[in-house]
Amino acid sequence: PVKTIGRKTDLFRDRIGETRNVTSVHDWDRREDNMVMYNSPMFGDRVSLNLQFVPNEGMDDSALFSGSVWYKAEKFFVAAGYESHGKALEDSYNPAQPDSSEASGAFRIGAGYKGESFKVVGLFHSVSKAGGVEGVTSTTWGLGASWRPSKWEPKAQYYVVDPNSEVENDGASMLTIGVDFHLNKSALLYLTYAMMSNDEMAAFAPFYGGHGQSFEYTDPDTDVTTPAKPGETASGIALGLIAKW
Repeated sequence: PVKTIGRKTDLFRDRIGETRNVTSVHDWDRREDNMVMYNSPMFGDRVSLNLQFVPNEGMDDSALFSGSVWYKAEKFFVAAGYESHGKALEDSYNPAQPDSSEASGAFRIGAGYKGESFKVVGLFHSVSKAGGVEGVTSTTWGLGASWRPSKWEPKAQYYVVDPNSEVENDGASMLTIGVDFHLNKSALLYLTYAMMSNDEMAAFAPFYGGHGQSFEYTDPDTDVTTPAKPGETASGIALGLIAKW
């Protein structure tokens, strides 16, 4: 449910420059294999509730819970959600330091408005005990807009991430701009450019996930692999076709 809020507010979903490049920090926006889900009917044609529970998978205290509440009107929606990761689940992200993590939780809120030929969206995402570390908060926020007067649809979104409130110069900002050409209701061509501006200690990339291929940087001195070279601006351009059946 929390992941779905991010999908709904992403104007470049499953492409270069998508929001998961900055919201999946500390292993959020996960894809689970086994779960129990409940999606409520609409209450008053406006409000719905979504719940997800992922049980312990061979480890005590590794359960995941996610829930969200949606309000949907004809042209407007707003959604808020909370997700918790058990202590053992956080430990699994840090195999070098077993039994060292705390349970963590994330709050996410998203909203959007769709007019006759335009759309605006926004997202705020905050993680407490980020990475399973007491006192550390991770924050991501962003805005996006698109305009579709005809078959052409120019769009853009801008996101800022601060992965660790206790560390300076480790954040980044991502700008994604592009244009879609809608061939029909089920197919479109797209051209997208994305740029990630990293602080001195940051190594984010706008092409680390979402579009099917990732590129990584390996430090020749330390042999450490990161999504991009720390402190540098990473960018990319993509041209593609999307068809849905």
